[in-house]
Amino acid sequence: MNTKLAAVGLLCALMTACGGGGDDSPTPTPTPITASPEGRWAAKIGNDLFSVMTVLENGEIWGIYASGSTLGNLYGEVSANGPALNGKLTDINLTSRVIRATDFTGSVTPKTSMDLTLTGASPMSLTYVETYDQPANALALTGLYEGNQYTHIYKSLPLANDSTNSSTTQGSNSTTVISVNKAKFQVSDKGEVTMTSDTDCSGSGTILPRATGKNVFDVTLTLQGSACALENGTSLRGIALHESKGDTMIIQALNDAKTEGLTFSAFKSK
Repeated sequence: MNTKLAAVGLLCALMTACGGGGDDSPTPTPTPITASPEGRWAAKIGNDLFSVMTVLENGEIWGIYASGSTLGNLYGEVSANGPALNGKLTDINLTSRVIRATDFTGSVTPKTSMDLTLTGASPMSLTYVETYDQPANALALTGLYEGNQYTHIYKSLPLANDSTNSSTTQGSNSTTVISVNKAKFQVSDKGEVTMTSDTDCSGSGTILPRATGKNVFDVTLTLQGSACALENGTSLRGIALHESKGDTMIIQALNDAKTEGLTFSAFKSK
Protein backbone atom coordinates (compact mmCIF):
# COMPACT_ATOMS: atom_id res chain seq x y z
CA MET A 1 0.00 0.00 0.00
CA ASN A 2 1.34 3.40 -0.98
CA THR A 3 2.47 5.47 2.02
CA LYS A 4 0.59 8.53 0.81
CA LEU A 5 -2.65 6.57 0.48
CA ALA A 6 -2.23 5.03 3.93
CA ALA A 7 -1.52 8.43 5.44
CA VAL A 8 -4.54 9.99 3.77
CA GLY A 9 -6.62 7.02 4.94
CA LEU A 10 -5.75 7.66 8.58
CA LEU A 11 -6.07 11.41 8.29
CA CYS A 12 -9.53 11.07 6.75
CA ALA A 13 -10.52 8.65 9.53
CA LEU A 14 -9.37 11.10 12.14
CA MET A 15 -11.47 13.84 10.63
CA THR A 16 -14.48 11.48 11.67
CA ALA A 17 -12.45 28.48 31.22
CA CYS A 18 -10.57 31.05 32.80
CA GLY A 19 -11.20 33.16 35.96
CA GLY A 20 -9.72 35.33 38.70
CA GLY A 21 -10.33 38.46 40.72
CA GLY A 22 -9.98 40.09 44.12
CA ASP A 23 -12.12 41.33 46.99
CA ASP A 24 -10.47 44.59 48.12
CA SER A 25 -9.21 47.69 46.38
CA PRO A 26 -6.86 47.89 44.62
CA THR A 27 -7.93 44.86 42.62
CA PRO A 28 -5.01 42.49 42.10
CA THR A 29 -4.13 41.49 38.56
CA PRO A 30 -5.66 38.09 37.83
CA THR A 31 -3.23 35.29 37.13
CA PRO A 32 -3.86 33.87 33.64
CA ILE A 33 -5.06 30.30 33.62
CA THR A 34 -3.08 28.40 31.04
CA ALA A 35 -5.19 26.58 28.48
CA SER A 36 -3.52 23.32 27.58
CA PRO A 37 -3.03 22.58 23.86
CA GLU A 38 -2.54 18.87 24.60
CA GLY A 39 -4.48 16.59 22.31
CA ARG A 40 -4.92 15.48 18.74
CA TRP A 41 -5.93 18.13 16.24
CA ALA A 42 -7.12 17.77 12.67
CA ALA A 43 -7.33 20.24 9.80
CA LYS A 44 -8.89 19.92 6.39
CA ILE A 45 -8.29 22.77 3.96
CA GLY A 46 -10.41 22.51 0.83
CA ASN A 47 -10.66 19.04 -0.63
CA ASP A 48 -6.95 18.42 -0.83
CA LEU A 49 -4.98 19.15 2.34
CA PHE A 50 -5.35 16.91 5.37
CA SER A 51 -3.26 17.41 8.49
CA VAL A 52 -3.20 15.82 11.93
CA MET A 53 -1.11 17.20 14.80
CA THR A 54 -0.61 15.51 18.16
CA VAL A 55 0.45 17.78 21.02
CA LEU A 56 1.80 15.82 23.98
CA GLU A 57 1.48 16.87 27.61
CA ASN A 58 5.13 18.03 27.56
CA GLY A 59 4.51 20.44 24.66
CA GLU A 60 6.04 18.27 21.93
CA ILE A 61 4.28 18.46 18.55
CA TRP A 62 4.19 15.56 16.11
CA GLY A 63 2.27 15.99 12.88
CA ILE A 64 1.72 14.56 9.44
CA TYR A 65 0.06 16.03 6.38
CA ALA A 66 -0.93 14.95 2.89
CA SER A 67 -1.89 17.17 -0.02
CA GLY A 68 -2.36 15.59 -3.43
CA SER A 69 0.89 13.76 -4.11
CA THR A 70 2.70 15.54 -1.28
CA LEU A 71 3.46 13.94 2.07
CA GLY A 72 5.21 15.63 4.96
CA ASN A 73 5.96 15.63 8.68
CA LEU A 74 5.74 18.32 11.31
CA TYR A 75 7.77 18.39 14.51
CA GLY A 76 8.04 21.14 17.09
CA GLU A 77 7.21 22.43 20.53
CA VAL A 78 4.59 24.77 21.97
CA SER A 79 4.04 26.65 25.20
CA ALA A 80 0.91 28.36 26.47
CA ASN A 81 0.22 31.55 28.42
CA GLY A 82 -3.47 31.63 29.14
CA PRO A 83 -5.12 30.74 25.81
CA ALA A 84 -2.20 32.25 23.83
CA LEU A 85 0.30 29.90 22.19
CA ASN A 86 3.78 30.32 20.80
CA GLY A 87 6.30 27.83 19.56
CA LYS A 88 8.46 26.47 16.79
CA LEU A 89 7.57 24.05 14.03
CA THR A 90 9.73 22.20 11.51
CA ASP A 91 8.12 21.14 8.24
CA ILE A 92 9.82 18.06 6.75
CA ASN A 93 8.43 17.78 3.22
CA LEU A 94 9.15 14.19 2.20
CA THR A 95 8.14 14.83 -1.41
CA SER A 96 9.99 18.03 -2.28
CA ARG A 97 12.87 17.14 0.08
CA VAL A 98 12.75 20.54 1.73
CA ILE A 99 13.02 21.10 5.49
CA ARG A 100 11.78 24.45 6.77
CA ALA A 101 11.70 25.72 10.35
CA THR A 102 9.35 28.49 11.40
CA ASP A 103 7.96 30.21 14.49
CA PHE A 104 4.25 30.41 15.18
CA THR A 105 1.73 32.07 17.45
CA GLY A 106 -1.85 31.11 18.09
CA SER A 107 -4.65 30.45 20.53
CA VAL A 108 -6.43 27.41 21.85
CA THR A 109 -9.79 26.52 23.34
CA PRO A 110 -8.98 23.23 25.10
CA LYS A 111 -10.51 20.16 23.51
CA THR A 112 -12.35 22.32 20.98
CA SER A 113 -10.27 24.36 18.53
CA MET A 114 -6.77 25.66 17.91
CA ASP A 115 -5.68 28.42 15.53
CA LEU A 116 -2.06 28.85 14.45
CA THR A 117 -0.35 31.62 12.50
CA LEU A 118 2.96 30.46 11.03
CA THR A 119 5.60 32.92 9.92
CA GLY A 120 5.53 33.08 6.13
CA ALA A 121 2.65 30.63 5.79
CA SER A 122 -1.13 30.58 5.74
CA PRO A 123 -3.01 30.42 9.08
CA MET A 124 -4.19 27.00 10.16
CA SER A 125 -7.41 26.20 12.04
CA LEU A 126 -7.63 22.80 13.69
CA THR A 127 -10.44 20.90 15.38
CA TYR A 128 -10.03 18.62 18.38
CA VAL A 129 -10.14 14.85 17.78
CA GLU A 130 -11.95 13.29 20.74
CA THR A 131 -10.47 9.81 20.23
CA TYR A 132 -7.25 11.19 21.75
CA ASP A 133 -8.91 10.83 25.17
CA GLN A 134 -9.67 7.15 24.72
CA PRO A 135 -7.23 4.73 26.37
CA ALA A 136 -4.58 3.44 23.97
CA ASN A 137 -5.56 -0.05 22.82
CA ALA A 138 -2.31 -2.01 22.64
CA LEU A 139 -4.03 -5.23 21.57
CA ALA A 140 -5.74 -3.50 18.65
CA LEU A 141 -2.34 -2.29 17.47
CA THR A 142 -0.92 -5.83 17.40
CA GLY A 143 -0.28 -7.16 13.90
CA LEU A 144 1.72 -6.83 10.69
CA TYR A 145 1.88 -3.59 8.72
CA GLU A 146 3.39 -3.41 5.22
CA GLY A 147 4.10 -0.19 3.35
CA ASN A 148 6.66 2.41 2.36
CA GLN A 149 9.17 3.67 4.87
CA TYR A 150 10.57 7.18 4.46
CA THR A 151 13.86 8.17 6.06
CA HIS A 152 15.34 11.64 5.98
CA ILE A 153 18.77 13.03 6.83
CA TYR A 154 19.43 16.74 7.21
CA LYS A 155 23.12 17.42 6.57
CA SER A 156 25.24 20.53 6.90
CA LEU A 157 27.43 21.19 3.88
CA PRO A 158 30.49 23.35 3.14
CA LEU A 159 29.70 26.93 2.19
CA ALA A 160 28.62 27.51 -1.40
CA ASN A 161 31.87 29.32 -2.26
CA ASP A 162 33.89 26.24 -1.28
CA SER A 163 35.23 24.84 -4.56
CA THR A 164 35.08 21.30 -3.15
CA ASN A 165 31.32 21.48 -2.74
CA SER A 166 29.40 20.59 -5.90
CA SER A 167 26.19 19.30 -4.34
CA THR A 168 24.58 22.48 -3.14
CA THR A 169 23.22 25.63 -4.74
CA GLN A 170 24.62 29.12 -4.26
CA GLY A 171 23.95 30.41 -0.76
CA SER A 172 22.89 27.06 0.70
CA ASN A 173 24.75 25.26 3.46
CA SER A 174 22.56 22.21 3.98
CA THR A 175 20.84 19.44 2.08
CA THR A 176 18.13 16.90 2.72
CA VAL A 177 18.49 13.27 1.71
CA ILE A 178 15.24 11.29 1.43
CA SER A 179 15.14 7.51 1.00
CA VAL A 180 12.08 5.33 0.40
CA ASN A 181 12.01 1.56 0.94
CA LYS A 182 9.39 -1.13 1.28
CA ALA A 183 9.17 -2.19 4.91
CA LYS A 184 7.23 -4.39 7.31
CA PHE A 185 6.55 -3.63 10.96
CA GLN A 186 5.44 -6.46 13.21
CA VAL A 187 3.95 -5.39 16.56
CA SER A 188 3.57 -8.04 19.28
CA ASP A 189 0.98 -8.13 22.05
CA LYS A 190 3.78 -7.14 24.46
CA GLY A 191 4.55 -3.96 22.53
CA GLU A 192 7.70 -5.28 20.89
CA VAL A 193 8.24 -4.11 17.32
CA THR A 194 10.48 -5.56 14.64
CA MET A 195 11.14 -3.96 11.28
CA THR A 196 12.37 -5.57 8.08
CA SER A 197 12.90 -3.90 4.72
CA ASP A 198 13.68 -4.77 1.11
CA THR A 199 17.30 -3.77 1.79
CA ASP A 200 19.85 -4.99 4.33
CA CYS A 201 18.26 -2.93 7.08
CA SER A 202 16.23 -4.07 10.06
CA GLY A 203 15.14 -2.60 13.35
CA SER A 204 13.82 -3.48 16.76
CA GLY A 205 12.28 -1.61 19.64
CA THR A 206 9.01 -0.98 21.42
CA ILE A 207 5.62 0.62 20.81
CA LEU A 208 3.96 1.20 24.18
CA PRO A 209 1.08 3.35 25.49
CA ARG A 210 2.22 6.60 27.09
CA ALA A 211 1.92 6.97 30.85
CA THR A 212 -0.77 9.60 30.34
CA GLY A 213 -3.17 6.88 29.23
CA LYS A 214 -4.14 8.85 26.12
CA ASN A 215 -4.56 7.32 22.68
CA VAL A 216 -0.95 7.72 21.56
CA PHE A 217 2.02 5.36 21.76
CA ASP A 218 5.69 5.93 22.58
CA VAL A 219 8.07 4.48 19.98
CA THR A 220 11.72 3.50 20.33
CA LEU A 221 13.56 1.96 17.40
CA THR A 222 17.19 1.00 16.79
CA LEU A 223 18.29 0.31 13.22
CA GLN A 224 20.74 -2.40 12.19
CA GLY A 225 22.25 -3.20 8.80
CA SER A 226 24.82 -2.05 6.28
CA ALA A 227 22.18 -0.78 3.85
CA CYS A 228 20.23 1.39 6.28
CA ALA A 229 19.76 4.92 4.94
CA LEU A 230 20.40 6.06 8.50
CA GLU A 231 23.67 4.89 10.04
CA ASN A 232 23.82 1.40 11.49
CA GLY A 233 22.93 1.56 15.19
CA THR A 234 20.91 4.79 14.92
CA SER A 235 18.40 5.11 17.76
CA LEU A 236 15.11 6.90 17.13
CA ARG A 237 12.32 8.08 19.43
CA GLY A 238 8.84 9.23 18.54
CA ILE A 239 5.16 8.36 18.57
CA ALA A 240 2.73 6.03 16.84
CA LEU A 241 -0.92 6.67 16.04
CA HIS A 242 -3.52 3.99 15.50
CA GLU A 243 -7.22 4.20 14.82
CA SER A 244 -9.45 1.15 14.68
CA LYS A 245 -11.31 2.73 11.75
CA GLY A 246 -9.22 1.72 8.76
CA ASP A 247 -6.79 -0.19 11.00
CA THR A 248 -3.91 2.07 9.99
CA MET A 249 -0.73 2.86 11.90
CA ILE A 250 1.54 5.87 11.52
CA ILE A 251 5.01 5.98 13.09
CA GLN A 252 7.10 9.13 13.33
CA ALA A 253 10.50 9.02 15.02
CA LEU A 254 13.62 11.21 15.16
CA ASN A 255 17.13 10.95 16.56
CA ASP A 256 18.09 13.07 19.58
CA ALA A 257 19.56 15.81 17.39
CA LYS A 258 16.33 15.95 15.29
CA THR A 259 18.46 15.73 12.12
CA GLU A 260 17.48 12.20 11.08
CA GLY A 261 14.12 10.52 11.12
CA LEU A 262 11.80 7.80 9.94
CA THR A 263 8.17 7.84 8.85
CA PHE A 264 6.04 4.80 8.24
CA SER A 265 2.36 4.60 7.40
CA ALA A 266 0.43 1.49 6.40
CA PHE A 267 -2.79 -0.45 6.75
CA LYS A 268 -2.65 -3.63 8.84
CA SER A 269 -2.17 -6.62 6.54
CA LYS A 270 -2.89 -9.28 9.16
